[in-house]
Amino acid sequence: MAISATVSFSLGFLDWPSLPVLVVLLTVYGLALTADSAPTSATITEVVDEASMGTALSLQSLVGFGGTVVSPVVFGLAVDTSGYGVALATLGVAAGLGLLSVAALHRSERQKLSRLRSIGENLSQ
Repeated sequence: MAISATVSFSLGFLDWPSLPVLVVLLTVYGLALTADSAPTSATITEVVDEASMGTALSLQSLVGFGGTVVSPVVFGLAVDTSGYGVALATLGVAAGLGLLSVAALHRSERQKLSRLRSIGENLSQ
């Protein structure tokens, strides 16, 4: 997600790079976007209880594909009002929000693990 966010922000503000540079950037961008999905699904399967797995994965799909409904509208409004630089930056903002949600999940899991360790230490005393 960090790569796709960085490329999104930078693409809009580049001063029309040469075609080979643009092809390389867009290839990296496409690969980064594709690579984001599997780790997200894997993370969900690792942290969610089995009883809630189907609901969690369907919610992930809803949010992910829901973004494909909202994104073109936001992108188009940004192009109309501010140009392509800002429009591409909106995609970077979306990827940044994804990074923040992963960080929040990681922090939550660390706190949960810390509580479990504390309980284990108390039981062994």
